[in-house]
Amino acid sequence: MVALEIQAFNESFERCMEDRGFFRCFYDIFLGISPEITEIFGNSSMERRSHMMLVSFSCMSTGQGCPLVLERFVASQLVADEPVPSHFYDYWLDALLTAAALTDEHFDATAEAGWRRVMQAGVNYITGRGGHQIAS
Repeated sequence: MVALEIQAFNESFERCMEDRGFFRCFYDIFLGISPEITEIFGNSSMERRSHMMLVSFSCMSTGQGCPLVLERFVASQLVADEPVPSHFYDYWLDALLTAAALTDEHFDATAEAGWRRVMQAGVNYITGRGGHQIAS
């Protein structure tokens, strides 16, 4: 089952990356979750946000963990020298899955499970929750 989820994720990921509206869709959803999120992330340019998302996606989706790149991502997310609250990454993942479902016309339960499996590993790394392995 894990192999099917990862394959469904890879295919869905490619379709989402081909859609120029994916990042805008994601950020519209993410920034709309909470005024707190908008306050922290709403002032950065869409170009910068999209670049950071692409870098973090690339790391998370390879299955390698890319600790150095993820550490840089974490450092870039510091707000007034304070880390972004861990629960924001739960919102981030929910917004990501919603954006994928809206963008990828072939998105289904297997693709959702794959997105969650792959991206949750990165979220766990970033937030220090452990569980860095993508496949179990």
